[in-house]
Amino acid sequence: MSMVSSTTRTTTSTPTITTTRTIASTSARPISSTSITSVKPTSSSIKPSSTSRTTSAITTISAQSPTKPAGSSSMTTSLPSSSPSTSALGSTQSFIQATLNSHNIARAQYGASPLTWNSNLYPGTQQWANACVFQHSGGNYGENLSAAAPQSITVQQGVDLWMTEASMYNYSNPTFSSSTGHFTQVVWKSTTSVACAIASCNFLGNGTGYLVCRYDPPGNYLGQFA
Repeated sequence: MSMVSSTTRTTTSTPTITTTRTIASTSARPISSTSITSVKPTSSSIKPSSTSRTTSAITTISAQSPTKPAGSSSMTTSLPSSSPSTSALGSTQSFIQATLNSHNIARAQYGASPLTWNSNLYPGTQQWANACVFQHSGGNYGENLSAAAPQSITVQQGVDLWMTEASMYNYSNPTFSSSTGHFTQVVWKSTTSVACAIASCNFLGNGTGYLVCRYDPPGNYLGQFA
């Protein structure tokens, strides 16, 4: 992974809601936790020595899970399903390349090999995004979720959001943390492929952009963080 030492942010009252889960090395049962903070970063550049990012004045939420959740969180019950207006961005070469570029540039900074596009994961990923339910799908893959309103979201914005967690990772105790689970999934070395999809939903208000990324093999196994 990395030796990120600091992060530079400007904060306001815009909320960021994050849930993370991981898999124990001896069991498929996930450990789950939820944290809520008030953060709206305003500058962007992910580097091994510092992290920051650029976003507009939007409400963002994100979540990560490599497996079927053990149970629902308050976040999932407070964000009901809504009718989507979907796109087929994932079927275009430019979207595929943007997905790979955003992940692989981040992974390269932490010594992880480039990911390839997983065409087998993509149809289910787009279907889950189209459902417009902000909760984890469950399955034998890693899964990062992110949403933004009142405008859409890009894969780059989602990866930037997840990578801001790098500065909070405790390298002297390399294990699971509820505040860094998205970051560790993005840069997990044994993960080799990814598929992402975006849909337009309404659970944060009209124009909510909903990003779903799935990873194979999944990361965040206890006992493998080092």
